[in-house]
Amino acid sequence: MKLMLLAKGLWGHVDGSETIGEDATLGQRADFKRKARRAFSSIVMAMDTSRLYLITSCEKANNAWSTLRDHFERDTLANKLLVKKNSIFEWKWERVRRLRVI
Repeated sequence: MKLMLLAKGLWGHVDGSETIGEDATLGQRADFKRKARRAFSSIVMAMDTSRLYLITSCEKANNAWSTLRDHFERDTLANKLLVKKNSIFEWKWERVRRLRVI
């Protein structure tokens, strides 16, 4: 998802780095709002419909992204150990597959 938003030039609306100055013209403001809406709708359209309830209260792309990140990304020691265990298991399984080919 992040890569798609980067490719479309919309990631700045998600991470908050894209801002509009006070001296922006009406055209620049309209373009900013259009891109902000596109970023939000891109996130919503990429989601499974059964998970849309997570972001129904969000109105901006950065709010939706942080809500989804908080829900799905677990930054705990247990999760890090699980990821490490899974990667070691996958590495060992790949070695077994290679031995069978030989």
